[in-house]
Amino acid sequence: MRSAFIALAAVAALSACNSANEDAEGAGEASESESEAAEPTATLPNGEPAYPGLDLTAVEDTGVNGDIHLVNFETEATLDEVFDFYRTAYLEGGYEIESSTINVRDEDAGTNSSFSVGPWQDGTRASMSPGGAQTGFDMSREYGEGFPAYPNAEADSVQDNINGDYRSVSFETSDSVSDVYDFYREALARSFSVDAMSLRAENAETERTITLTILPRYNSDGARVSLAVRDPALEASAGGE
Repeated sequence: MRSAFIALAAVAALSACNSANEDAEGAGEASESESEAAEPTATLPNGEPAYPGLDLTAVEDTGVNGDIHLVNFETEATLDEVFDFYRTAYLEGGYEIESSTINVRDEDAGTNSSFSVGPWQDGTRASMSPGGAQTGFDMSREYGEGFPAYPNAEADSVQDNINGDYRSVSFETSDSVSDVYDFYREALARSFSVDAMSLRAENAETERTITLTILPRYNSDGARVSLAVRDPALEASAGGE
């Protein structure tokens, strides 16, 4: 009986040991996985995050000019994918979006239109220059052909201005810059070809400003990207050399 008890105790101890080893191995694998996931994002020559999968050897570095450092690159990603990646990166990095723009073209009519949005007082202000017909729109439904009225626009803030051949419409809303931009980005893509998208963001603490411009690639899918950094520290550093 005593031998049987000792054997059972040994089996229990061995099982506990194996279980501890498995837990340790599992923890090690999890730690290794977390370590791999936490690898830092590659950076462009101007210190900004590189778009995922980008071949850094193909990046055009124009160098530092005063307090500006500009780089250019191309990617097979869409304009929307590039825009979303950098907008998220800068918002998470403590930047405020100062402005977001989109330029579009009506292939059939041969007209160009633009839309821009940015912070305004305690909310957001958007402005656009719809191409095509100048008048005859129900402003509660649309601001121009392909430009739907914004659902949460403050009604008394909507302004419709015509100066010769140029027409502009603006409105204010309590919605975020990103929400307004995304609404029109989706709406305009249904009616027009996108010629360009851009983003300007500023970090008030570091006084660092970035300007992102995204264009379609020539004769192929993907995007051409220019990313300029304006940083007082660049000029100070150059002056100290």
